[in-house]
Amino acid sequence: MEPATIDAITTGKNGNLYLLSEERGRVFVYNSNEVFQFSFGEKGGDVGKLARPRAIAIDDKNKRIYVCDYLRHAVLVYNTEGKYLFEIGSKGNLPGYFLYPGAVTVDHQGRLFVADTFNHRVQVFSITPDT
Repeated sequence: MEPATIDAITTGKNGNLYLLSEERGRVFVYNSNEVFQFSFGEKGGDVGKLARPRAIAIDDKNKRIYVCDYLRHAVLVYNTEGKYLFEIGSKGNLPGYFLYPGAVTVDHQGRLFVADTFNHRVQVFSITPDT
Protein backbone atom coordinates (compact mmCIF):
# COMPACT_ATOMS: atom_id res chain seq x y z
CA MET A 1 0.00 0.00 0.00
CA GLU A 2 1.34 3.45 -0.93
CA PRO A 3 1.53 6.25 1.65
CA ALA A 4 -1.47 8.58 1.83
CA THR A 5 -1.96 11.94 3.49
CA ILE A 6 -4.72 11.70 6.09
CA ASP A 7 -7.00 14.75 6.35
CA ALA A 8 -9.66 13.55 8.79
CA ILE A 9 -10.14 10.70 11.24
CA THR A 10 -13.05 9.38 13.27
CA THR A 11 -14.03 6.25 15.15
CA GLY A 12 -17.13 4.08 15.28
CA LYS A 13 -18.70 2.53 18.38
CA ASN A 14 -17.06 -0.77 17.41
CA GLY A 15 -13.65 0.89 17.83
CA ASN A 16 -12.84 0.97 14.11
CA LEU A 17 -10.70 3.88 12.92
CA TYR A 18 -11.78 5.65 9.71
CA LEU A 19 -9.03 7.67 8.03
CA LEU A 20 -9.95 9.99 5.15
CA SER A 21 -7.44 10.88 2.43
CA GLU A 22 -8.37 13.83 0.24
CA GLU A 23 -5.49 13.21 -2.18
CA ARG A 24 -6.52 9.58 -2.73
CA GLY A 25 -10.28 10.09 -2.51
CA ARG A 26 -10.42 7.08 -0.20
CA VAL A 27 -11.31 6.03 3.31
CA PHE A 28 -9.03 3.53 5.06
CA VAL A 29 -10.59 1.44 7.82
CA TYR A 30 -8.60 -0.13 10.66
CA ASN A 31 -9.90 -2.15 13.58
CA SER A 32 -9.37 -1.20 17.23
CA ASN A 33 -6.00 -3.00 17.17
CA GLU A 34 -4.92 -0.77 14.26
CA VAL A 35 -4.99 -3.66 11.78
CA PHE A 36 -6.04 -2.65 8.26
CA GLN A 37 -9.52 -3.98 7.35
CA PHE A 38 -10.49 -2.43 4.00
CA SER A 39 -10.65 0.81 2.04
CA PHE A 40 -13.35 2.40 -0.07
CA GLY A 41 -14.01 5.42 -2.25
CA GLU A 42 -12.82 6.43 -5.66
CA LYS A 43 -11.16 9.68 -6.74
CA GLY A 44 -13.10 11.66 -9.35
CA GLY A 45 -15.70 14.30 -10.09
CA ASP A 46 -18.70 12.16 -11.03
CA VAL A 47 -21.60 10.81 -8.98
CA GLY A 48 -20.34 8.30 -6.43
CA LYS A 49 -16.75 9.57 -6.58
CA LEU A 50 -14.75 11.79 -4.23
CA ALA A 51 -13.16 14.93 -5.67
CA ARG A 52 -12.15 16.79 -2.49
CA PRO A 53 -13.41 14.90 0.56
CA ARG A 54 -12.98 16.98 3.70
CA ALA A 55 -14.81 15.28 6.55
CA ILE A 56 -16.20 11.93 7.64
CA ALA A 57 -18.85 10.87 10.15
CA ILE A 58 -20.02 7.46 11.32
CA ASP A 59 -23.71 6.85 11.98
CA ASP A 60 -23.76 3.69 14.10
CA LYS A 61 -27.52 3.94 14.63
CA ASN A 62 -28.41 3.83 10.91
CA LYS A 63 -25.28 1.92 9.85
CA ARG A 64 -24.06 4.63 7.47
CA ILE A 65 -20.78 6.42 6.74
CA TYR A 66 -20.98 10.02 5.51
CA VAL A 67 -18.19 11.70 3.57
CA CYS A 68 -18.41 15.43 2.94
CA ASP A 69 -17.05 16.40 -0.51
CA TYR A 70 -16.12 20.09 -0.63
CA LEU A 71 -15.63 20.37 -4.38
CA ARG A 72 -18.64 18.29 -5.46
CA HIS A 73 -20.95 20.14 -3.04
CA ALA A 74 -22.28 16.84 -1.72
CA VAL A 75 -22.29 14.32 1.10
CA LEU A 76 -21.69 10.78 -0.12
CA VAL A 77 -23.37 8.01 1.84
CA TYR A 78 -21.89 4.51 2.24
CA ASN A 79 -22.91 1.46 4.22
CA THR A 80 -20.61 0.18 6.97
CA GLU A 81 -18.86 -2.13 4.50
CA GLY A 82 -17.93 0.87 2.32
CA LYS A 83 -20.48 0.27 -0.44
CA TYR A 84 -21.65 3.52 -2.06
CA LEU A 85 -25.40 4.02 -1.52
CA PHE A 86 -26.37 7.55 -2.56
CA GLU A 87 -25.45 11.18 -2.08
CA ILE A 88 -27.13 14.24 -0.67
CA GLY A 89 -26.99 17.65 -2.31
CA SER A 90 -25.33 19.40 -5.19
CA LYS A 91 -24.25 22.98 -5.83
CA GLY A 92 -26.84 25.59 -4.86
CA ASN A 93 -28.36 27.60 -2.06
CA LEU A 94 -31.80 26.02 -1.62
CA PRO A 95 -32.48 23.56 1.22
CA GLY A 96 -30.68 20.29 0.51
CA TYR A 97 -28.07 21.99 -1.67
CA PHE A 98 -24.59 23.05 -0.59
CA LEU A 99 -21.95 25.59 -1.45
CA TYR A 100 -18.63 24.01 -0.44
CA PRO A 101 -19.65 21.91 2.57
CA GLY A 102 -16.76 21.66 5.00
CA ALA A 103 -17.79 19.42 7.89
CA VAL A 104 -20.24 16.68 8.77
CA THR A 105 -21.32 14.99 11.99
CA VAL A 106 -24.10 12.77 13.33
CA ASP A 107 -25.86 13.05 16.68
CA HIS A 108 -27.11 10.21 18.92
CA GLN A 109 -30.53 10.34 17.21
CA GLY A 110 -28.99 9.68 13.81
CA ARG A 111 -29.50 13.22 12.49
CA LEU A 112 -26.93 14.38 9.98
CA PHE A 113 -25.45 17.89 10.38
CA VAL A 114 -23.61 19.48 7.45
CA ALA A 115 -21.64 22.73 7.71
CA ASP A 116 -22.57 24.51 4.48
CA THR A 117 -19.59 26.88 4.28
CA PHE A 118 -20.48 29.62 1.77
CA ASN A 119 -24.23 29.41 2.33
CA HIS A 120 -23.35 30.35 5.95
CA ARG A 121 -25.55 27.72 7.57
CA VAL A 122 -25.73 24.26 9.07
CA GLN A 123 -28.23 21.95 7.42
CA VAL A 124 -29.81 19.11 9.40
CA PHE A 125 -31.12 15.91 7.81
CA SER A 126 -33.10 13.08 9.37
CA ILE A 127 -31.71 9.83 8.04
CA THR A 128 -33.30 6.43 8.59
CA PRO A 129 -32.04 2.93 7.70
CA ASP A 130 -34.64 2.89 4.91
CA THR A 131 -33.48 6.22 3.40
